Amino acid sequence: MKTSTQATHLRQAIRRLATQLPRSTSKLALPQQPFDSLLLARSPLYRRSREQFLAQKGVLDPALLSSPRSLSGAILLENRIQYSPTEAELLWTAQETRESIERLLELRTFTTSVFHEQSHRLLWSFLPPPTRGAESIRRYLNFIESLVVMTDMALSDALGPTLARPLYLVGSIYDPGSMARKAARSKPEYRRYLLAAMHATYLNLELYNPADIERIIPALFGKSSLVVRATRRALNLDRQFVLQTNPIWQHRNQKAIEAFFRKQDRLAPTSRGRLDLPDDPFQHGHSVFWAERWLDEMAIH
Repeated sequence: MKTSTQATHLRQAIRRLATQLPRSTSKLALPQQPFDSLLLARSPLYRRSREQFLAQKGVLDPALLSSPRSLSGAILLENRIQYSPTEAELLWTAQETRESIERLLELRTFTTSVFHEQSHRLLWSFLPPPTRGAESIRRYLNFIESLVVMTDMALSDALGPTLARPLYLVGSIYDPGSMARKAARSKPEYRRYLLAAMHATYLNLELYNPADIERIIPALFGKSSLVVRATRRALNLDRQFVLQTNPIWQHRNQKAIEAFFRKQDRLAPTSRGRLDLPDDPFQHGHSVFWAERWLDEMAIH
């Protein structure tokens, strides 16, 4: 997409969202986090995530934070999230037609998806720690990422594409939404859709061939049209993130990750056990078990 077209769509998205901002602001709202008050007003899941993160003494820290910095450092391992308080600047820049398109697009790179970041921190304490070993830790990290992506999907689907897409363009959420929730004939069918999307995302992050993933997922979750859609949605995950950003982050922060899990070992009760994810893509029992528990925890139906 050309830069001018991107800027036009972004400007339109911001202007549309500006008309929907709530008159009263929730006590949970982050000052100047782009459209945080709107998401809190419209989404029970978004509110639940914020409440649970604060309940585990999570810290939300306003700071100038670019996307490259957020995707490279080890802050993901901390119970602290930084976000750039840029809402007023985004609103003004989108309304001020004399401002350059480059400035608007650059400003967009400072938007943090706080919801996505909260899911990561909540899952550190929700899941048992991984078994020892580099491969086990890699699978564990990719499983957590697949749960976070699945949760992003559930949030945007509940919002609906009309609202989710402009929020996605701004960067406040990481998924533009789909009609899968409405297409599902029952809550169990939509849950199966999310579980299929989760496992397909996991296999994608594990660098399985997309053609193999399209064969594996229907074999495990059924050959319904929704399962096919879930698989395709998972495979739409940005290829640069799959092939570069995600593995590079794991490699770059390897020592910090190992130290993090050693600390978890000291602090976590032994009764929790460890999560051992097999390398066989057809053995998905552990991942589905914990994904179901996570969906229940977040009241996603």
